[in-house]
Amino acid sequence: VFETTIRWVGGLISAYELSDEKYPILITKAKEVTDKLAYAWVGVSQNNTMPYHSLDFTTNTPQIGTVPSPAPGVGTLSLEWLALSHYTGNETYGKLTEGGVSAVAKL
Repeated sequence: VFETTIRWVGGLISAYELSDEKYPILITKAKEVTDKLAYAWVGVSQNNTMPYHSLDFTTNTPQIGTVPSPAPGVGTLSLEWLALSHYTGNETYGKLTEGGVSAVAKL
């Protein structure tokens, strides 16, 4: 989840911003990727708000045997996901990362 976010989602959002927001298709594609990545939170308990580290894109299921994402990765997710919330007007992306950021802040 972390690697895909920083490379694909971050790259698409950065390209959109560097183009002076001329190519909204870049945000559309970032949204498509992030909508798939959001499944990493499926099955996450209320006490553990960090997403699973790995995700199977073909079945949209987190790899339950994997540990949640490491703390630095969770903090970094918020940058791209909050930017996507801003550009799409959909607060869900940013809200998914809030729990992880709060958990990291308590460490």
